[in-house]
Amino acid sequence: MDPELYPLLTLTVIGWVVLLLMMRHDEKKERRKKREAEKKAYEKAAKHFRDDMTSDDLADVALKVGKRIRRINAVSVKGHKVACKVLAQSGLSTWGFTVDFDSHGHMSSKYTVRSENEDSDIPAVFAERVAQQIRSWEPTRTDEPEESGGEYMLTPYCPYCGAKAGAKASYCSTCGAELPLVPVLD
Repeated sequence: MDPELYPLLTLTVIGWVVLLLMMRHDEKKERRKKREAEKKAYEKAAKHFRDDMTSDDLADVALKVGKRIRRINAVSVKGHKVACKVLAQSGLSTWGFTVDFDSHGHMSSKYTVRSENEDSDIPAVFAERVAQQIRSWEPTRTDEPEESGGEYMLTPYCPYCGAKAGAKASYCSTCGAELPLVPVLD
């Protein structure tokens, strides 16, 4: 190799190293921004947690909403996810969508929608109607566990304002609402 090319080769290598370091710095910056955005979204969603609402309660709400939308012909709930089948306009086939009302393990009125038919408004309409029902849902307060042997406890979060509730509090210290009993999950 020609010795006169060494300085040019050195500059090229240094340039590549600097470029790689800059790219890595940008990637770290983007990951940091993403983490901050996720943290803000989590904090915002925390105001919408409904830890007093069970999967069965969600299923009841989703079935009622699904019955009011003519083309939805099947609704199923697993945890905080609702899956629906929709009859196509032709009536010859079906397509599906899922709505996830889970936010970091909590039932939430915030949701994400995944649909096989991006052109239809049905998933968004269904999701928003269920979210409205979640926000306005009133739990039934009982002081006794059900006869089925279920155990109940006071909810750890206020369903009305999202504030963390005290361990033995019957009323929210932030908004003053009566805190409902929720089933103890195994």
